[in-house]
Amino acid sequence: MSANRGVSLSLLAVVVMLGGAGGAAAVPAVLTHQGVVAVGGARFTGPGAFRFALVHADTNAYLWVNDGSVVVHPVAPTNAVSLTVVNGAYNVRLGDNAVPNMTGIPLSLFNANDRVVLRVWFDDLRGHGVRVLAPDLPVVTVPFSQYAAVSGSVNIPGTNTGAVVVAGTGDVKVPAGLDVAGPVTGVGFGAWDTVAANDVTTGTVFSGDVSGVYNATVVGDDSHTHGDSTVADAITINNGVLFAPSFGGNVGIGTIAPTRRLQIVGGDLQFENTSDFGRSIGNAYDLQFILDTDNDSTDAWFRVGTNNFAVEQLRIVDGDEASILGDGSFVSNGLDYAEAFKVLDGEGDLEAGDVVSLAVGQWEYCRRTVTGYDAQLLGVVSERPGFVCGMSFDAEEAIDPALTATRNDAFARHDSVEAKRITMEMGARMAAAHRPIALTGRVPCKVDGARGRIRAGDRLTSSATPGHAMVQTRAGQSIGIALEDWADASRGSVMVLVQPGWHEPAGPSSPGVEATSPSVEVFEGTDVLDENGSVWVTLPATSAVDAAAYGYQLTPVGGAAALYVAERVRDGKFRIAGGTPGLEVSWQVRRSVR
Repeated sequence: MSANRGVSLSLLAVVVMLGGAGGAAAVPAVLTHQGVVAVGGARFTGPGAFRFALVHADTNAYLWVNDGSVVVHPVAPTNAVSLTVVNGAYNVRLGDNAVPNMTGIPLSLFNANDRVVLRVWFDDLRGHGVRVLAPDLPVVTVPFSQYAAVSGSVNIPGTNTGAVVVAGTGDVKVPAGLDVAGPVTGVGFGAWDTVAANDVTTGTVFSGDVSGVYNATVVGDDSHTHGDSTVADAITINNGVLFAPSFGGNVGIGTIAPTRRLQIVGGDLQFENTSDFGRSIGNAYDLQFILDTDNDSTDAWFRVGTNNFAVEQLRIVDGDEASILGDGSFVSNGLDYAEAFKVLDGEGDLEAGDVVSLAVGQWEYCRRTVTGYDAQLLGVVSERPGFVCGMSFDAEEAIDPALTATRNDAFARHDSVEAKRITMEMGARMAAAHRPIALTGRVPCKVDGARGRIRAGDRLTSSATPGHAMVQTRAGQSIGIALEDWADASRGSVMVLVQPGWHEPAGPSSPGVEATSPSVEVFEGTDVLDENGSVWVTLPATSAVDAAAYGYQLTPVGGAAALYVAERVRDGKFRIAGGTPGLEVSWQVRRSVR
């Protein structure tokens, strides 16, 4: 068994001096002792039994023992003081009557004896027995005798006036600055100096209030407890632990008044490894996560899991066009699926509820409808879509390539504030140039009641009133189904279930049901769109009947699409377009036989 005790000798002497203020002979002294104990070369952790004695260095005579028992060298005191040892470190107030098995230390002991040492015995309570720790620790008594000589002050060599003022019991106040030119070693705060290599020695534990600014702190062992302290330069931990053990304490980086357990102001939190540089969490965007800082699109997954990651809940994978995977449903308060379309020049006032159609020849654009039964009817401008395609990063970056390059330069020089400002401008420009067009789902839709009363369940189509729908009374492209009545002969808005496609109203003989009399032939089937997003469909039988006699119903399978009849029936076939390659389309064609 061995012990490595870091004890501040000069501070011990000052404690003795303070204990004697205002009647030294009557007031017992209290000595603070701190040390480190190891068993078998390893720092000990757990409860231990300690025994202490103040011994005359020359005669080995016991001057004081912790429990007051009558014993002589080399016998240990009878009763032990129970202390908890953490990572080898222990702390005790010798002479404190409040500690079980501890008696007071008379101040007269130090006046009568000038060569006093502290002897410590230790029992790890694990069967190794009581062992004496070596060597004994000398206790310097010069400051005490100086205290008695000057009646209230300690004259520090090299000064002309008393610089240490005793106030109350156990407090030492230094009214001016304390300048230490060399190493200070000993108990507690004593292991501090202005040389970085000697700043903290093994076994030192800072306790209480040690407020101040310290130079280039180096933590040399596994753990230290700092009270209220400010470090000017850096704390380096070599194979150790830095911790804030108090449940009420906060740690601040960039702030001297942290309000959270860990608070970072004016900077990022960065994690580094050896394989792919760093990952950082920044606050310029409220909360910004950056992975793969070497920009090679590898090792940059962002993952969220639970049950110690037995269940993966969310994943954003590698690559510039990163995919998002989830282990559940995407839930939104929006009620429709929308795709982003650009707005034609002159139609910047296009707003939610407007009925729009395709701008033929400009596949990225839509336009406000201005005619009834528009053949290129597309959808309705969404008010609050649940899902939007085409309004993300690519759309932002394409709106102004020069501005995008400026933003990327700000990212490269780590100017997050400027990068955020430019990104917000890019987003605003993108939103002004695009509109989310509902292709399926429920949305408010502008209607014109002057063109016919609308009842819930009626099919709606475009009208000659710009951007407004009306009740559909003949075959043609439909925008969807009205979910509310509109009886006024005025303009307004109703909730509509968007279902773009061809619709042929029911015949008069069967209200509410499409005609299937012998005078109507119905052809139906499914086909898959080719790499161009279109497909030619061949009907089961050819007909010489004029193409205008055919009605069409197109339904996308497995997704939403703005399908339309690109070419009407000719020579027994017609062409479908408007979807993504590989999309399955269910179609139905009705032919009137006259």
